Amino acid sequence: MANKQDSCEDLELDYSLISIQDPVGFGDCLDDKTLYHLFAQYGKIVSCKVQIDENGRSKGFGFCCFETAKMAEDAIKAFNGYTLGDKQLYVGRFQNKNERRAEIKRQRDSQLEERMKKYEGLNLFIKNLDDTIDDERLKKEFDKFGTVTSAKVMTDGRRSKGFGFVSFAKPDEAERAITEMNGTIVGSKGLHVDFLEQKADRRVRLTNEHQERIRASRIQNSQMQSSSIMVPCLVMMPLQSINSCSVPPLPAMCHQQDELTRQIAALFPSRAHAPTVQNTMTRPMPARPNYSSGNDAD
Repeated sequence: MANKQDSCEDLELDYSLISIQDPVGFGDCLDDKTLYHLFAQYGKIVSCKVQIDENGRSKGFGFCCFETAKMAEDAIKAFNGYTLGDKQLYVGRFQNKNERRAEIKRQRDSQLEERMKKYEGLNLFIKNLDDTIDDERLKKEFDKFGTVTSAKVMTDGRRSKGFGFVSFAKPDEAERAITEMNGTIVGSKGLHVDFLEQKADRRVRLTNEHQERIRASRIQNSQMQSSSIMVPCLVMMPLQSINSCSVPPLPAMCHQQDELTRQIAALFPSRAHAPTVQNTMTRPMPARPNYSSGNDAD
């Protein structure tokens, strides 16, 4: 037999490489030779190996590399679930570490989703629990709304983590419990009670609610800014008000000029020393509108 490390080192993603596992361990019932003869009936084997520890004992898994993917597929169909002595084998395509992690996560999420669908509308999530509340007290608080199938306060081994779960037999009982108990003070704290959600669904819901609050805040701020802007207004004066404005008439202006001349003459009795003030207002002036009456003056 060829060595697995030499022949199948680069075949991690090749369907011709399969893994054989037993969660309990193979024990002495399966070694390299037995594994080879067991799978050789389904095609040409390039290499096969049962992994052992430093003491030479089987680790409970091994690998078998076939010449083609078709041979490996036939072996998987034949031996997956196969009973060898008192051991039941799992046989499947070899997966690298990242693939195994993704597969385990997918299976776990699938199982959780199935349970959530099965008990949808029955399971409640309760947080902000008082430290004095235990499983029995939690069940007692929700018993009045219907048949409580389970009630559990999560702890770190000694102290409460402040949240727990309650399951009802009927959806309407769970809805009534949410309506009545959400916000109710039990012990020294007000409870938050809602339907149990998956983490991904809760993250999406909270993100949407946060974005909605941001949009509403922006709209409100925009409206407040718009209302605080002073829009300039042009105050139009009526034509009648313009016509009624008081403008000194021309004769009054001439009279003021003559009065000024007389005052200067009184200060200088001798005309030789009196300054000459020319009355420019006595010259003929062109006709101009009379704003006081609204009609043209002659």
